Amino acid sequence: MEQSLFRRAMGYSHKAVKIFMPAGKDAPVFAEFVEHFPPDPTSMIFWLKNRQPDKWRDKRETGEDDGEAPPPVKIEVQVVDARKHADSE
Repeated sequence: MEQSLFRRAMGYSHKAVKIFMPAGKDAPVFAEFVEHFPPDPTSMIFWLKNRQPDKWRDKRETGEDDGEAPPPVKIEVQVVDARKHADSE
């Protein structure tokens, strides 16, 4: 399973055969070809996160180990009616 995931992440090629049955023929025709699977970014991410979780995990450690959320931030919004300001001039 591990090797299959790695091959999917890196992309790979393998020999394959297509079988055709042409109209009017008594026997099938076998056509060999090389099938190519391009690298898969999702497989790459999965591979990296599982092989080196400290380096590739989504959440980075902040150094704070207290488990608490950061303090809330107070935001004030002041709405000014531009029409009242223009009338006073």
